Amino acid sequence: MDRTEYLIQLFKNDKICANCKHFYKHYIREKIGVGCRFVELDEGHCACPRLKTVKAWKSCDRWESKDEA
Repeated sequence: MDRTEYLIQLFKNDKICANCKHFYKHYIREKIGVGCRFVELDEGHCACPRLKTVKAWKSCDRWESKDEA
């Protein structure tokens, strides 16, 4: 389990960016042998109201649940 998934499970009922519908995770590509894999970072970007880089454990007043339709 990566750090972001751990944060989401640990704080699944809290209003943190990792649980917000406006949050999009960032990844890095890691070379392994002849291939590669993508590794999640503990940051991403928020799309509300404009794009900005945020840490997964932060929060703001524009938070909305991912589960709400």
